[in-house]
Amino acid sequence: EIRGLVNTVKLEEPLHAENHKFVADLFGMHPEANIKEGVGVNYFFVRENKRYGGVTKGFWIKRIDMTEVDFSWVECLEPKTHRQRVLYAMRGAIQDQLYQAKKFHFKGNKLPLCQYSGIPITFTNCDTHHLAPLNEMIEEFIDGDWDSVETDSGGSEAQFGDYLVDQEFKKNWEDYHREHACLLVVHRRKHQSFSSKAKNETKNCPSKPEKAKN
Repeated sequence: EIRGLVNTVKLEEPLHAENHKFVADLFGMHPEANIKEGVGVNYFFVRENKRYGGVTKGFWIKRIDMTEVDFSWVECLEPKTHRQRVLYAMRGAIQDQLYQAKKFHFKGNKLPLCQYSGIPITFTNCDTHHLAPLNEMIEEFIDGDWDSVETDSGGSEAQFGDYLVDQEFKKNWEDYHREHACLLVVHRRKHQSFSSKAKNETKNCPSKPEKAKN
């Protein structure tokens, strides 16, 4: 019902009547509702959110003072644990490296192929895949000290998801990932259908993009 509402209402227009009441009740379940509400809710609306090269639709609040802030309806139903927030933030920190690896694969390549299946790919139908599971790399880097990693979800400000607060920690993590990650550019359909075993079958890691080393 929630996803259907998000996908069917007109973007950027205030929700009225039953839709407003439904979203207001949902928002009341958000763990940071008091912070995000600010001076008070004028109305709710749906907007397209762009992050990591993708586009999703989500709920936004227009406050009485005309400021705006987003909120996650998924967070309303099932708030993330601290560990999940850290994983999300650390994934976000290395997205530019994934994008640069994808650009590097296509640069000067007249017939780019999926590095797993060998089938032709386009820039829009492929993903950058970690040969070794990213979560395992994150766990190795953190070495059990999850509580020391501070994340920020934006609170009263418009921000999509969680970010790492400590910039030195963020840079160290980016450097660690740049040195240890083996990335493959693969067809999205093949990527989504990989079994855990298949995702670790390839042994040869392609060259890393020079830009990612800066």
